[in-house]
Amino acid sequence: MSSKIKPETPKGQTKYIIVHFGDEKRHLSNVTFNEDTKEVSGTLQEFDESHNLYQPKPGKTGGKYKKSKSNKPAEVHIYTNKAITNSIGSQLTIPYSDISKVELYDSDSGRAVMSVVGITLGAIVLLTIIILATKSSCPFVYVDDGETYAFNGEIYPGAILPNLERDDYLKLNRLKDSNGFYNLKITNELKEIQNTDLTELIVVNHPKNSLVLMDQKGEIYTLQNEKQPINAYCNDFKVSTKPFLTADKDYYSFNTSESINNPNEVVLEFDNTQKSNIGKLHLNLKNTYWMDYMYGKFNEQFGSYYNTFHKKQRKLPKETCEKWRSNQYIPLAVYVKENNEWKFIENINTVGPLSARDIVVPVSLSAGEKVQIKLVSGYMFWDLDYAGMDFSKNESIKKTTLKPTTATDENGKDVTALLLEKDNKYLIQPSIGNEVTLNFAAVKVGPNSKQSFFFKTNGYYEYIRDYKGIPNFAKLKTFREKGALNAYSIELYKDFVSDSKNLSLIALKDE
Repeated sequence: MSSKIKPETPKGQTKYIIVHFGDEKRHLSNVTFNEDTKEVSGTLQEFDESHNLYQPKPGKTGGKYKKSKSNKPAEVHIYTNKAITNSIGSQLTIPYSDISKVELYDSDSGRAVMSVVGITLGAIVLLTIIILATKSSCPFVYVDDGETYAFNGEIYPGAILPNLERDDYLKLNRLKDSNGFYNLKITNELKEIQNTDLTELIVVNHPKNSLVLMDQKGEIYTLQNEKQPINAYCNDFKVSTKPFLTADKDYYSFNTSESINNPNEVVLEFDNTQKSNIGKLHLNLKNTYWMDYMYGKFNEQFGSYYNTFHKKQRKLPKETCEKWRSNQYIPLAVYVKENNEWKFIENINTVGPLSARDIVVPVSLSAGEKVQIKLVSGYMFWDLDYAGMDFSKNESIKKTTLKPTTATDENGKDVTALLLEKDNKYLIQPSIGNEVTLNFAAVKVGPNSKQSFFFKTNGYYEYIRDYKGIPNFAKLKTFREKGALNAYSIELYKDFVSDSKNLSLIALKDE
């Protein structure tokens, strides 16, 4: 059977494909994917400048387009490394191997919701998912960078029940002093109810030559001389260290093992020539869009019973919920090798799929010259973009914790009192379009210092879902077993890739 697909556009889908080659841009219409030859084809058209949702300035990433462009379709940007000489109106065929990058800009938010470097069939499939899947995420945070409110990340990701409520520490990368204030926004842009109990801004003045990061407990660490991994191993086989050397969106996605009985893992080896007894593991990572899609398909199996099940989950002890998540390899587990045995360090909480986080994990070491770290994940649950280890002593810093001076919702209502303390008096954002603007009094930068910012929040969110149909209780009972979600992810992905109809969903409709 041929795998050549002439996509039919799903009702309501409006997407605009832009092909980049050098400084030139063209629109590609009537798109066809041929999985036999691994090619994408379409009709070459003149590019309409009005379709630029977002054009990042040099040296900047992320962002949000102007509201005046919000009626435009989402954009898919395909970057090819080969010159295109075809004339307008002619057929253009691009081998997957000639595609260097794909970016998707969402029409609802204007943000780049995906950027994949090095296109493979897997990336094409993920693009399908992102275009069509109902996103399940958490509250979004935007920061005032002096020019606009720029998207920075998600807060308390994975806290989808009241009993999973937790403190969260998000590093803010572009926040600027604006007329004596730091300004942030928390928004609800998805089908969920968001409950925020506390907001604080932590300002750290530190030496200019240091990087400051926080661990999951809110402890601050300085990094001055990070070591890159000298070796990497997967399933006892040596693999390239390239994905871990720089944060360049060339991800290691924990997709090398397809054994339904075992999670995916990678072992990273570092030189500890100082024979230090403490290491600071620096990771840049995020959750995958596949995990977001897969978890949604898992929930769909509850059918009309989903909301009843969700209410029962609210009554479970926190420890029970966390144990199930750990047994399904949802958190990223960190281990260190000591005396030829793997010692568990901690589970890294989910951080969401839309923006990578920089976090630090302190690791106690025996004073050997080599350090081996093992990271364990469910199948395609995490994207790891960088890993480094710092063995230096922490430098002196000055930490200032700020409460919001004002907090105002989208209707102009003052909600500051709801966000000052952890008191179970929540700012509730139940609808898409809810937002709160927070202002914090700025802190002066010390001499020979620079500032780093961390947004501390406490809260939880709950999905709004109306699944139909009869629950698949027989299948659902299997998810009580350890690793069942890992096995489900593998099976679902294989089914997804083998079904050419899924690729047809990439159909893009011109205006």
